Amino acid sequence: YESENIPCIILDAKNEYISKKFRPGVDFIFNPLDCDSIQWNFFDEIKRWPDIDAISAFIVPDNKSHSDPIWTHAPRAIIAALIEQLIKMKHAHCGSLWSVLNSGISTIRKALKHSKNTTVSDYLTETGNTEGHSKLAQDIKASMTQYIQFLRYMPKKNGNFIIDDWLNNKDSGNIYITSHPDLKETLKPALSLFLSMLIMKVNALPNDQTRKIRWILDEINQLYPQKLLPDLLTQSRSKGSQVILGIQDKAQFDENYGKNNADSIIGCCATQIIFRCDGPETAEYASKILSKGKIVEPENSSSHGSSDVREGISKSNRPKEEFILMASEIQMTPDLKAYVFPKASNPFSVDFKYKNFCDEIDSFVPKPDLNVFPCV
Repeated sequence: YESENIPCIILDAKNEYISKKFRPGVDFIFNPLDCDSIQWNFFDEIKRWPDIDAISAFIVPDNKSHSDPIWTHAPRAIIAALIEQLIKMKHAHCGSLWSVLNSGISTIRKALKHSKNTTVSDYLTETGNTEGHSKLAQDIKASMTQYIQFLRYMPKKNGNFIIDDWLNNKDSGNIYITSHPDLKETLKPALSLFLSMLIMKVNALPNDQTRKIRWILDEINQLYPQKLLPDLLTQSRSKGSQVILGIQDKAQFDENYGKNNADSIIGCCATQIIFRCDGPETAEYASKILSKGKIVEPENSSSHGSSDVREGISKSNRPKEEFILMASEIQMTPDLKAYVFPKASNPFSVDFKYKNFCDEIDSFVPKPDLNVFPCV
């Protein structure tokens, strides 16, 4: 993609691309725990009041473990109300949001005393007990905690990167969204939010047949479900988006997105490329959904009788649906071999040649303040 000079957004969950292809001084890293990361203050992306609702929904995903929607709606409403109040108070940065959310319920209630959202006041209702707040308020605060921890690692003041500026710069470098195996749960909310904002901003661009933006989203299951992913695969084509989506495990993809949504997302991809699938469910899905075709089989029939006129043979062709590729064949596919299924033409197989790239930079340089004990 470098030779084509097309800006790329690369979700590099395993840090396999960045160490080999990153260009210092040209490309960008987003990883709040990395020394070389951009300082992204999502307050800078807010242009309209509805943007606040979108951000709060990106921070707090749908809670599948609870049937009661309050455990999703309440944290979103509190975060949205706080963001609005901080903007009005000229404290529009992640550090201020973390400072308030990380404090007690009484401090959050005080920060929201001028909010016009009366529902938020109901969530944080005071009671007559010694602690001064209700059991509901305590439970909502506890539920919200898991989603806001990443804020402590975001910029305390102003940022140095705005998505709109990157999109409007024709000479923009690539964006690497990176993670780390033992820090992925800490990074998950921040990376999910950043990717969601990128998709939202690109979807809002005017149609342009000359613009090109390439997305390489490998291991998308490592993040919270991206609600805007179907729009990226369909509506963003007219904005210039070219999306490569990498999925390792269909069962996990179904769990994150729901089976119907997962099937729909895969169906939005114009071409499917299937490498070896070790999991039986994933291999079966690839075989049943992606490689069913019609095969014409010749069929002969004969009739016999005592009279000469009763004896004869007829021939016909009978179409029959069969799997071009069985699940067991997909599970035994050799390394570097893949099956390609374009929607507009017949499927074919391809053998790739392995090309080794040397590591040019460290894939992850942790911030010094991550250490519990200072290095001696």
